[in-house]
This record gives sequence, C-alpha cells and structure tokens, in this order.
Amino acid sequence: MPSSSYLNVVFFVTFYTEGSAIKQMQLKMCIRDRNYPNPFKSGTVISMQLAQAGYGTLTIYDIQGRIVKNVSKNWEKGYNEIRIDKALLSSPGIWYYKFDSKFFNSTRKMVLID
Repeated sequence: MPSSSYLNVVFFVTFYTEGSAIKQMQLKMCIRDRNYPNPFKSGTVISMQLAQAGYGTLTIYDIQGRIVKNVSKNWEKGYNEIRIDKALLSSPGIWYYKFDSKFFNSTRKMVLID
C-alpha cells in the first residue's frame, strides 16, 4: 500500500448513566484519502484502516447519484479493502464512493479513464 495521505478522525465518546459519566472511550478511524490508483483504467482499490470492528456501508455511485454497488457488512478492525473492477462501472468519468458507519462518514471521488 503506497504511503499517500490519510484522513484521520478521532472521536471521544462519553457514556452517561443517571447524569454521571461512567466511561470515556477514544475511537479512531482512518480512511485513505484516495483510492489507489486514481485515476485508474482497469481497476482500483478502496482501503480503510479501522480502529475497531463494526457495521458499515460502502456505496459506489455515479455522478448522477445512481448506486452501482453497495457493500453493507461488519468490517474488521484494522485494514480492509474493496477492489473495484472497470467492468462494474458503465463508462469512463467521475465516480464516488461513500463509507457510512455509526462513528464515521466519508465521501471520496475516483476517476475512471479510457
């Protein structure tokens, strides 16, 4: 995996019971700033480094908002990746991918070229 830029997010979550804080937990999530390679011709890899396991959804859609792939699952702690082949996408151009989970949301752009 190349050492390009990452978006790092740190959350501090405090759990309360009857008005008093009982536990504070630090949650860190990291998603690659870009898929690799980008732009791409035959395929690309979207990777995420997650600080904890949890349920989330990765959605790939075209510039008009039509969903072409949806991956909803329990993601593992640590490195996760999804490979996207050119055959999944209907034409060259700008495509978007969005990762949604309880603690983290991110949308990024990828470019398919001829």
